[in-house]
Amino acid sequence: MLGLELRVKERGSGGDSRELRFFDPIAGEDQRTHAEEREGRIRAERELAMLRARLAKRLGAGGWSAPSGGT
Repeated sequence: MLGLELRVKERGSGGDSRELRFFDPIAGEDQRTHAEEREGRIRAERELAMLRARLAKRLGAGGWSAPSGGT
């Protein structure tokens, strides 16, 4: 129904452990595990915080100002 395949994937460089992964043949990639989704979300949140800090620094330095709403 989902169009996914269940495959065995080697883990690590030595190939001494394996795991079952869902594979999407249309996208040509493995589906992410819960841990991989969590890691990606943490990385994105860190990057967003960094970008917000950089923006706040620019705004504080007078690098940009919002347009006035006057008529």
